[in-house]
Amino acid sequence: MNTSKKTGILAVLISAVVFGLMPIIVKSILAEGGNSISTSFYRFTLALPLLYIHLKYIRKEDMGLTRNELLKLLVISIFGYGLTVLLLFMSYEYIPSGMATTLHFGYPVFVILGCGVFFKDKLTRGQLISIIVCMIGLILFYEKGQHTNIKGVVLAFASSITYTFYIIFVDKSKLKEISSLKLTFYLCFIASIPTGIFAASTGNFDYTMTVKGWILSFLLSILVMYGAVGFFQYGLKTIGPQKTSILSTFEPITSILLGMMIFSETYSLRTLAGALLILIGVIITTRNGEVDNVKRRLSS
Repeated sequence: MNTSKKTGILAVLISAVVFGLMPIIVKSILAEGGNSISTSFYRFTLALPLLYIHLKYIRKEDMGLTRNELLKLLVISIFGYGLTVLLLFMSYEYIPSGMATTLHFGYPVFVILGCGVFFKDKLTRGQLISIIVCMIGLILFYEKGQHTNIKGVVLAFASSITYTFYIIFVDKSKLKEISSLKLTFYLCFIASIPTGIFAASTGNFDYTMTVKGWILSFLLSILVMYGAVGFFQYGLKTIGPQKTSILSTFEPITSILLGMMIFSETYSLRTLAGALLILIGVIITTRNGEVDNVKRRLSS
């Protein structure tokens, strides 16, 4: 294995760890007086000025958009990207962070299902096995008597559906042709507007966090916009989408392990088995190149 591929593997693992850290940081912000809705808004906005300066004055990138690109970005930013973050962050208030991340990480399977339903792609044997394994895993997350956790499970599950919409829409609309950081800037900027309005209208616009809470909020915004996305894109270019997808399954594992170590989150064997099955289903999908094949068909 050459040095470039080794570096690419390391980059993807770092990206997965950073994304895996996200729920831990969010839970820490909540403990410092924040709430999930305002934290979503700050996640979108706090690092935007730095990202704009980077794009406009350091990379000298053209920040203009065509009318068609703007209309597509309005749709995907609000109903895909923005709603995904909001739903996922809200789920952290009800269920352990590792459980929420694992439920969310079922999205590769839903990408395949979505393409089969809306674009008439036929299911392969590998796809079918992957879907069955993931569905069993999701069922295992529900334990009799855990009524207080149902809301969190539904929120996390819904975030995987909205993220599926985001992935399919970006591929189909060719928005991925926009540079990754420029796309990230506009996704966050547009998503911040309805999120801010929702936070204000529901009385959840929180300014009363501790200093530590504000520092963590800024750190979250920087890490996601720069660290996670940057390392992920580098890995994607050097080792390819298939291996990148497989290595990214380290993200929910990171969340589970950190949640256990930092917040003493506990999991039953049934729940851990459900998490393992979801990861196996995702790995089956990515190892067979199913997500990549779908993306290639959508892009053609």
